[in-house]
Amino acid sequence: MDLSFAGQNTVVSFSPPVGPYSGGTILGLGSAYIDIRSLSGDATGVYNGGITTPTSTSVGPNNNNAGTSGYGIRGGWRLGGNVANGSSAANGFQNMGPGQLPTDPTIANVTNPITGAERLGWAPASYAQRTQTFTVAGAVGTNNNVVGLYLQFDSGATVGGAAYLNTSAITFGSVNIPIAPAPASLALLGLGGLVAGRRRR
Repeated sequence: MDLSFAGQNTVVSFSPPVGPYSGGTILGLGSAYIDIRSLSGDATGVYNGGITTPTSTSVGPNNNNAGTSGYGIRGGWRLGGNVANGSSAANGFQNMGPGQLPTDPTIANVTNPITGAERLGWAPASYAQRTQTFTVAGAVGTNNNVVGLYLQFDSGATVGGAAYLNTSAITFGSVNIPIAPAPASLALLGLGGLVAGRRRR
């Protein structure tokens, strides 16, 4: 999963204010609290190979700093530590939390887009033929605090923090995964057809 945002390096105003500040310059992602779930069909199975921290299940490997291998939130973006990787649920994965909250805006991570921000693996419990759709949404219980952008609040670049986007300004993606019967099942079906063909002779 990749994350991106518009308006980087522009000055914006927001409400309600954060302390005495009601505006600032957008620098980077502040935080996001998201779920990836299937709304229908059989999404049971093993997520992340059962090998991320926490056991998401987990003992590693976590997603690396480049977002190119491993599972969970990309290295350098696990706000609050490995708990940011989230946890598996009956129909997907929940409570993932990529982000940053530096007190000094001069050290903020300004990467945009953030490729490989979340790497999720899924081994289905059933390989019955179907297309399984997983949809990204705000994590349950976050209300309107789903995605926050990190802003520099003052002109002296000494104060920064996150301001949350209105949910109507957020676009969530989805992915369709075609499921086909396992090769061993196909081989058994072919053998059955061969046996049936011989009986007709």
